[in-house]
Amino acid sequence: MTEQIPEQIFTPHLILRKPAVEDGRLIHASYGSDPEVARYVLFRPDQTVQDVEGFLRSTLEAWEKSERGAWAITLPQGGEVIGMIDLRLE
Repeated sequence: MTEQIPEQIFTPHLILRKPAVEDGRLIHASYGSDPEVARYVLFRPDQTVQDVEGFLRSTLEAWEKSERGAWAITLPQGGEVIGMIDLRLE
C-alpha cells in the first residue's frame, strides 16, 4: 500500500481502531472462543489467549509495513472490542 492506513475511523455507532496485543484476552473471552462465531471466521475456537495475542502481533507487524490494516471494532461508549475487520488491497 502506498497510502498510510488510518489508525482510527469514527462512525455514529462504531469506532474502528488499530488493535493492541492487550485486546487478546478480551477477544478470547468474548467472541474468540465461541464455536458459533468461529464458523464464519478464520480462527478456531480452541485457540489460547497467547494464540490470539500472536495473531494481534502479526497484525501490528503488517501495519508497520503498510501491508494491510486490521481494525478492532469498538463501541463508542466504553470502547469494548466487539469484533475485527481486515483491509487487504490486492
